[in-house]
This record gives sequence, structure tokens and C-alpha cells, in this order.
Amino acid sequence: MLRRALGRPLRLVVLAWAFPVSALAQPTEAAPASSFRGLLFEAIASALALLVGWALLALRKKLQAQAAESTLAQVGLRVTAVVDAVVHDLEATLKRELAKAAEDGELSKAEITHLRQIALERVKTVLGEKGLGELGSVMGIARGVVDQFIQGHIEKSVAQIPSADATGGILP
Repeated sequence: MLRRALGRPLRLVVLAWAFPVSALAQPTEAAPASSFRGLLFEAIASALALLVGWALLALRKKLQAQAAESTLAQVGLRVTAVVDAVVHDLEATLKRELAKAAEDGELSKAEITHLRQIALERVKTVLGEKGLGELGSVMGIARGVVDQFIQGHIEKSVAQIPSADATGGILP
């Protein structure tokens, strides 16, 4: 019985809460509090969306920069490894030729140019067209400059080989 007595007013309260009487009235003007809250919510949501968009753009730029650096490092490492391998291979395989050419104590300019050309051709063969193209595009250099870049690496690798005095070898 008590439930019946409380049930009806409770239903009326729920009904009044769900469908306010003001909803039945003609719309004249929105209440300032709910209008302010709506505008505030929209402003905060827009600001958050803008911040999230900006943060995602900054993250994208950072990741693209890291990817470019990583590609550059990988290509540089590959070129250096190939050049080092070719120079050491030439040293080992052409040891007799080098010893014969250096009998007078020094290699002539023609012999040095010949050795540089052999090394350059071997490096280009190992890298292939794809590797040379990738090197040029990643470094942002033209095809002719790629050869100069490789020759610089060859010179650096030759300079890092222990001298003849220290090893008893025949390299200049």
C-alpha cells in the first residue's frame, strides 16, 4: 500500500524531470545558463581538436625528419662499408702489382689514377644503378658529383689503412 502511495508521485517526478513543462511552452529565448554552457563546451571542444591536430602534425613532421635521417645514415653506412671492402680487397689482390709499381719508392701519378679508377669502377659495380641512384637522391647530389663523393670515400679509406712503415707493407 505504501508502495502504491509513493509510486504515483515518484512517477510524476520522473516524468516532470524527463519532460519539463517548459518544453511544452512556445520557444522564446534559450536560458542564458544553458546557452553559456553550450558555447563554452563548443569552444573547449574546438580548442582541444585544434591542439590535437597541431600535436599530430608536429609528430608527423618529427617522424618524417627521423625517417629521412635514418635513410641518410643507412645509405652512408652502406657506401662506407662497400668502399672499405673494395679498398681492402684491392690492397690484397693487387699487392704484387703495387710492390712492382712502388719499386722506386713511390707510385707514379698514372699508377695512382689507374688504381683510383679501378676502385671507383668496383664500388659502382657493387652498388649498382639502384644504389648509385639512391645515393644521389638521398644526398641530393647530381650523378657526376656522386663519383666525386665516392672517390672522396676511397681516399679516406686508403688513408685509414696502416702505413708501410708500421706494417712492412707496400702501400704509399
